[in-house]
Amino acid sequence: MSKPRVAVLLLLLASAPAVAQTQFAVNITDVAVEQLTNGLRITVKADGLLVAQTTGNWYQTNEDYEFPVWLANAHSSVGTFVDISSYPVNYLKLETPSDSREGVGVMLTVRLYRSAHVRSVDLDNQRTDWTWDWDPGSAAYDLRKGKSGRELVITVWSDRKELLPSQRERRYDQGLRQSLSVEFADGLLNVAAVNVPLETLVSEVATRSGATITVSDRVQRLATMRLTGLPLDQFLRAVARSLGLTVTTAEGTWFIYDGLPTALSAYTAADSREIRLRHISADRALDLLPEFLVRYLRPGEREDSILAYGPTNLLDRIEADVAMLDRPGHAVRITTAMVEVSSDEASEALWSLLRQGPTVYRATPAEGRLRIQDSNQSLDDLVLKITALDTNDKLKVDVRPSLRVQQGQTARLFVGDRQFYQFQRIA
Repeated sequence: MSKPRVAVLLLLLASAPAVAQTQFAVNITDVAVEQLTNGLRITVKADGLLVAQTTGNWYQTNEDYEFPVWLANAHSSVGTFVDISSYPVNYLKLETPSDSREGVGVMLTVRLYRSAHVRSVDLDNQRTDWTWDWDPGSAAYDLRKGKSGRELVITVWSDRKELLPSQRERRYDQGLRQSLSVEFADGLLNVAAVNVPLETLVSEVATRSGATITVSDRVQRLATMRLTGLPLDQFLRAVARSLGLTVTTAEGTWFIYDGLPTALSAYTAADSREIRLRHISADRALDLLPEFLVRYLRPGEREDSILAYGPTNLLDRIEADVAMLDRPGHAVRITTAMVEVSSDEASEALWSLLRQGPTVYRATPAEGRLRIQDSNQSLDDLVLKITALDTNDKLKVDVRPSLRVQQGQTARLFVGDRQFYQFQRIA
């Protein structure tokens, strides 16, 4: 969006009337998620006519990849947190402001995995359409109310293309040859399997061993293996490790999960890990990692970290891949000398010296900017020439700080509580 358009948006926002909280209250009863080939559609359902309005920074995501929608006459019956974990949407927050009258009014916050901007809006206080200016393949979102007035429909368009669930044919529905042999004697298992669905394998093992084993309905895996002479616990852990799953036991029952933090049982069974970044942002790391890993990852509270959830072997692999990607880019080392000038005569002497050399200087004192280019003399030589000037102690070199600037980044240099220069590497 261009700057003039943003200005208009702010004007509309400022002129929107406050919404009284005395309207007939409705309950948010459900949140439905539909996967699209190029995005995600989220439907927030209520049991009555819903008042949905734009508010705050609704026209683009903030630095945490969030945008808000104000549900003026609503209570939430679905809790304050709804996990989506499907790219490009991370989760929803539904919070009632502390100063709301009679607890009516829900601030819906949508958190994405990356930055995005609004594409179209059709809500109670705003109707805008910029679909003509949208570049397909870039992240954006639409906000509208359903025809019944009881639904808020949020469509988030992705910068990636997904297969619909109906297009993801299960491998064991493709006619692959299968075989399975399970033997259990003296507390030890002998298993030989080829292209066998995990639930079939586990069911047979449970029958032979007499154990109770539960496989999450989210898990769809084919197992091919030959394991001999293993007790049940070692067998289950070996299977889970080889398929990137998590296994745990409680009160005599074994549970196998995919490790995603989308339910309490899976969350307690999974591990988590904060992976710190030194050279790239969390947003950049998520873009570079394989698509299927996005479900296991969250941006950290800090910009230099991501949170990963899942089985330990998966976390180890993610951490190793992130370390491989987290490499420093091109950078430049800037070494400076801070010169204190306390008279007009000393200032003139300094600039006369600088103009005599091969270095080109351009100063903008009002903005605190100094542009230096085409220098082929060392800073040490220049400092010696400056200190040799006869200025009656009205000119002296105080400190010589240095810094390293990453490609495309801006660095600010302070001495004490003052900013002297701002540096940016220009390609």
